[in-house]
Amino acid sequence: MSDETWVRIRPLSGTEFREGFETGWQGKIVDIQFATNAAAPELPPGTLVEMESGSRFYLGILQESHASGVSILVEHKLERSEIDWIQDVWG
Repeated sequence: MSDETWVRIRPLSGTEFREGFETGWQGKIVDIQFATNAAAPELPPGTLVEMESGSRFYLGILQESHASGVSILVEHKLERSEIDWIQDVWG
């Protein structure tokens, strides 16, 4: 599919990113399908996660996790330019 939005997600605890793509939004909940079926640690609901998508950065709470993907309740969205500005100010 040419209109897939690719994303990278990981728990805020800092483990490695997992790549996938958005399969849909329902309000503030985004469903992500992983790009590969490679084994990944199962994360419990309630895990705080970050998601990168193009020029946007999201923070949210894992709602559901399964072998092929996750559902995330998005709490915050920032544009990458806002984050870069903050990093420039705080060094």
